Amino acid sequence: MPLASAILPERLPKGVLPNVILADVEGDTGLGCAGPWRIRFRLLGENIRAATGEPWAGRYLDRNLVGELLPVFLTAYETPLRTRRPSVAPHQFVNFRDNVTYRSHRYLFPLSGDGRTISRLLGFQPIETGAWRSGV
Repeated sequence: MPLASAILPERLPKGVLPNVILADVEGDTGLGCAGPWRIRFRLLGENIRAATGEPWAGRYLDRNLVGELLPVFLTAYETPLRTRRPSVAPHQFVNFRDNVTYRSHRYLFPLSGDGRTISRLLGFQPIETGAWRSGV
């Protein structure tokens, strides 16, 4: 796993930044950890912020999603934590304010602070349809 300190958002290609997600991971104890984890969004790119219609930065995933969406999101964000590998999955991106969905893919990369535990997830989520289509 790359070290979290080696990934600097300001050094990412500018075309990636509008669709970037950076989240802190709490509760990882290393190889074989089965959770529970807590995911707190640290940084969301401009397209992600605008397309969701919600200010997610600083919020915990499990405190802001309810009902049928929570298990879907938990599965997506826990996959790279369980496998300790990058993950990609198709995703129906939801604009909570307007109740509209957009097709996208969510790429998540686990990052470590100490080379043993996962302390962050770096994500890239290009939106493939609608007003925030990234063209990627």
